[in-house]
Amino acid sequence: MAWQCSECGQPVDDGDMVGYFTDSEGRYIPGTLGFWHCNPRCGHRDEHFAGIRLPHDSHIGEFRQRMAQFLAMYVWEAKTEEFRRDCATFILRCLVNGYDEAYPYINEAKYEGVIESNLPDNLLWDNEVQAVLNWKNSYRN
Repeated sequence: MAWQCSECGQPVDDGDMVGYFTDSEGRYIPGTLGFWHCNPRCGHRDEHFAGIRLPHDSHIGEFRQRMAQFLAMYVWEAKTEEFRRDCATFILRCLVNGYDEAYPYINEAKYEGVIESNLPDNLLWDNEVQAVLNWKNSYRN
């Protein structure tokens, strides 16, 4: 399965990173669970975030080999509503074909009336993922 960087939207590979960030007091920073390139500008690793965001990350290659354990660990660590919400979305990004590609366009597709999901937040059924991808491809071409 191909995944995209949570920062720039470009494909990531096994040498890039997966994980989340906490603040200096160990609290999860909402919206940070995802994939990112090992590029300082792309991976929250530039000087602007030094000492503010602490990564809890692994290489994507290791994540692929032990995905079930990593996903279970993220769910277990989800002590806040924000982390639980991000975990649910992240699980779909990892396991549902096309979801990661559709993910950046979900809100716009909902606004345009392409989908009306009965699931909370950014959770989508397979047919809704396909509808977003079809809309994105027709809209962008």
